[in-house]
Amino acid sequence: MPAPFFRTMRSIQGDGFGPSVALLAAGALLLGALVAWLLAAEVAVYERTDLLRLEVAQAVAPVAARAGGRVVVSRLALGREVEKDEVLVQLDSEREELLLREGRARLQQIRAQMEPLLGEIALRERAPAQTQQTGRAEADEARARYREATTLARIADGETARAKQLLAQGLLAPAEAEQKSANAEAKRAEAEALRIAIDRTEAEYRRRVGDLEAEVGRLRRERVSLEAQQVVEQEVIGRLEHEIELRRIRAPVGGIIGEAVSLQAGAVLKEGERVGAVVPPGNLKAVAEFAPAAIGRLKVGQPARLRLEGFPSIQYGTTPAVVDSVGAEPREGRVRVELRVVSESSAIPFQHGLPGSVEVEVERVHPITLVLRATGAYLLEDRPVDR
Repeated sequence: MPAPFFRTMRSIQGDGFGPSVALLAAGALLLGALVAWLLAAEVAVYERTDLLRLEVAQAVAPVAARAGGRVVVSRLALGREVEKDEVLVQLDSEREELLLREGRARLQQIRAQMEPLLGEIALRERAPAQTQQTGRAEADEARARYREATTLARIADGETARAKQLLAQGLLAPAEAEQKSANAEAKRAEAEALRIAIDRTEAEYRRRVGDLEAEVGRLRRERVSLEAQQVVEQEVIGRLEHEIELRRIRAPVGGIIGEAVSLQAGAVLKEGERVGAVVPPGNLKAVAEFAPAAIGRLKVGQPARLRLEGFPSIQYGTTPAVVDSVGAEPREGRVRVELRVVSESSAIPFQHGLPGSVEVEVERVHPITLVLRATGAYLLEDRPVDR
């Protein structure tokens, strides 16, 4: 039995089947490796879009005219760094500035009249009380003299009465009695004059007090009138200042001018017309737009890699990023996805508005899974029926 088997092997070798067996063995090994790779290896699956743009994290601030007018000066220049509230465009406000100067001059004149008027009012307000006090003192003094004169008149009347008795008894000369009577009459007249003086003194100081109070009232009315004029002028000045400010187009935020309309002196702008935009400082983010089919596959935290236009990946490589947010609803047929740039390549000048593309790793699967998916898609694909 061994001899025939040996001859059979020699016959096979002689027929040239040795290389075929080697090829079959090698093919089996490759097939096994392929099967093992299909079953054990993992590959990344990406969602890709060419609609990508770098933007700053803070929204870009538009620059627009708040009022219409003719351009006098324009400081809009792409790439220029500006500060918040810096005047970028000045519109014509010559008429308003002229009216403003006139209004300020009138207001200054009113204030110049107001200051001494207030001092005079303060001084005159004290005068009635002082005059009244002085008048009362004079009236009290007149009353005291009147009381004294009344007392002297009574004494003189008493002497006159005694003189008449003595005259009747023949003890006093008629001339002396008449003198006593005349003296008493003079004393009564003097007392009456003092009484009249009291009324005149009181009436006089009351008149003076009334005149002073009337003068104070006139000054107060003048002050009220000046205050009303001052309020009107201040309102006019405030309105003119507001109109002038509307004709100054300022930078809404600090940053760099990323958009600018070419404006020459004499150009006319309409109210609300946009003339530029300021890009504020801040971290850059990547904003991509995917087809609606990507909803559900894109999730926060998924890794991604960016390729920026003008910077070939062969030379500059790709920029790593991470999905930061995914839109829930399509807008204009696209889903908005924001990505956070993990690290910026120093060789690429990252800046707002730079376009590019992005690949987001949505899952890692075995190759056999991809084969089965492709096969299933092929089998379920609609085909025309042969007749």
